[in-house]
Amino acid sequence: MAALRLISSLLICASIASAADYTLPTKVQAPWSLQTSATNGVGVADGIEQYFSRPAHGDANANGFTDALEGIDNTGATNVASTIQTAINAATSGTAVVIPNGTYRCDAALVLPNTRSNITLRGESRDGTIIDSRTSGDSSKGVLIGTNEGYTFPTTNNFVTSAKTRGVTSFTIGSATGFSGKQWMKVAVENSGDYPANIETGEEFVITTNGSKRARSSFFRITGVAGNVVSFWPPLPYDATGLEIQLYYSQLPTTGVGVENLTITSANSAQGNHANIQLTNCRNSWIYNVKAAACKNYNIMLSQSIQCTVQKFECAGRREGGSNGAGFLVNDLNTANLIWDGIIRNASPLFEFNFGSINNVIAYNLLIEDINNAILYHGPHPSHNLWEGNFTKSTHSDGYFGSHSSDTYYRNWISGLDQLGVAQGHQIVMRRFSRSFAFAGNIIGTDGIQSYQTTYGDPNFGGAAGDGTTAQPTLGDFWKDYQLTGTLTTRTSDTAGVITFTQTPNNMKVTDTSSIKQTIYVEDMSVGSEVTVTAVDATTMTFTGYTQIGTLPPEGALMNLFTGVAGWQEEDLDVEPSMIFAHNYEANAAGTGTVTNQLSEGTTLGTSMFLTAKPDWFGALDWPPFGPDTTIPNASNYQAVMQRIPAGYRYFNGGADPGEEFPASGRKRTRVGGKDIRIGGKVLKIGDN
Repeated sequence: MAALRLISSLLICASIASAADYTLPTKVQAPWSLQTSATNGVGVADGIEQYFSRPAHGDANANGFTDALEGIDNTGATNVASTIQTAINAATSGTAVVIPNGTYRCDAALVLPNTRSNITLRGESRDGTIIDSRTSGDSSKGVLIGTNEGYTFPTTNNFVTSAKTRGVTSFTIGSATGFSGKQWMKVAVENSGDYPANIETGEEFVITTNGSKRARSSFFRITGVAGNVVSFWPPLPYDATGLEIQLYYSQLPTTGVGVENLTITSANSAQGNHANIQLTNCRNSWIYNVKAAACKNYNIMLSQSIQCTVQKFECAGRREGGSNGAGFLVNDLNTANLIWDGIIRNASPLFEFNFGSINNVIAYNLLIEDINNAILYHGPHPSHNLWEGNFTKSTHSDGYFGSHSSDTYYRNWISGLDQLGVAQGHQIVMRRFSRSFAFAGNIIGTDGIQSYQTTYGDPNFGGAAGDGTTAQPTLGDFWKDYQLTGTLTTRTSDTAGVITFTQTPNNMKVTDTSSIKQTIYVEDMSVGSEVTVTAVDATTMTFTGYTQIGTLPPEGALMNLFTGVAGWQEEDLDVEPSMIFAHNYEANAAGTGTVTNQLSEGTTLGTSMFLTAKPDWFGALDWPPFGPDTTIPNASNYQAVMQRIPAGYRYFNGGADPGEEFPASGRKRTRVGGKDIRIGGKVLKIGDN
């Protein structure tokens, strides 16, 4: 029997391998396989299930709960944050702080800092244990896992002097003494887009609209230190030859921390949390079976984290609309995290990617009920991330603060629909500075409802269609606001003056009520500041407010000028030619879609770019769920096709997992316009939170 199982396993693996003939272009490839205890990879090593059995800390009653949390107010009437925090602070490595079902009002954040590694905060059940978070302030958190740090060490001898080519796994620096024993580091790379030759190639480049110098700063795991050589993972995913790179190590790491089986909502706080739950500066940590609802800005936020997992989660609604918010935010310096089997709904955007996040996998999620944008790339420069098996209305690289590149979309359904089957327009929007995104094996659009639609090269979404002019750097035709300079001809004070332009800018404007400011730097780009422009014409600008770093240099100094998000308003004609398309099903409203950019004979789509077998939690559902070789969605079956991923099944079946006829409540749930309705019983709730 053992031999039979081995042969069967080998046959399955061989089948998957033979199907995985299609290979992405080298420039967008990344090591997306799952992490194990023996090999580096994405997500928590060997999966998070191994930690679900952590025993309750302080459980003298032997009933599975932390004794100190039994008998406290579980009605939400009084603040119990300090009691729960005390229990967290007392927990020992390898244990869990377990909260019984009930509603627990918390007027302060619950914090699992770097001094509390290898513990779990766990509720009795997701819908039964409710953290009623009522913190306040623009940076408020409901649950904070980890400790923020600025990554400023070392301060000297940290420039890379060795090769910086794609694929290298070690760097030599002036002194690696401080890196010994550290777990991960920040790699800060000079913007390649500061050099025109890098943009003229038509390949990916890194550029910002406000002059930030190192937008491509990313996390790498330290795998060894020998002398002044620091080895790391993942391999460098891009070529940085000729660019400055500096290394900084983490001093306050948090590892092995999880939050499980609870709901956190800020519906009752004065303004809603900035983030209901945040992972920051973490490794091998996780969020599982958590619902986060009614945030002000972000329901779940990842920041400065590597090899973490967020699984079987739900982000359910924001308190307010407008900018500076998302259902799920992958913010700065996130690497090799696994975000899968989640429901993200009722926010705009649903998912936001920012600032140097690389090598992450976002898979088998349902992104639905979006108010405007579904997936949004906003801050520069995320790259080399994998999107696989997701349902989403659209993806949008907005060019707002700068460039984005080299992400892969594989076997997703990018539908152009809302949950009621209403057509919502363009599925793929790639604005200025977007380069080398790969789309392979996707279903794009929905037959009989929404035709395949894309748009390329427009300025940032605030700029709509731009000023009617074009830029095409591959032909030497750059944006008029690129590398704009001027001379400080009048210095009225340390913070104000007049600059005479070296060349006529295209979009230098008086600072308006939206507070979109321009940025100026001195010649060597070492110091600079956002400023308020009070007057501007074809030759000069008058400004105040140079206060962020240092004071103005003497009159006659050369200044570098950045027009900010309102500048760079030409259509970028190099966006579309850089895109990569292979074997996608392009739907049309007539219901007669076709596969375009078909693979060559003898080449087929593999089942996955990061998995070798179907996840157990798919149950009896088919895998892979989406692709030209699966059920094609149309006007009559689109909701059934949404349920081909477990997150979609739960959404339409009252939270039941695949294979369960009913959820734990015993009553099946359906959705009407995003509202929760019980069938076979009274209406328990109508709303999103």
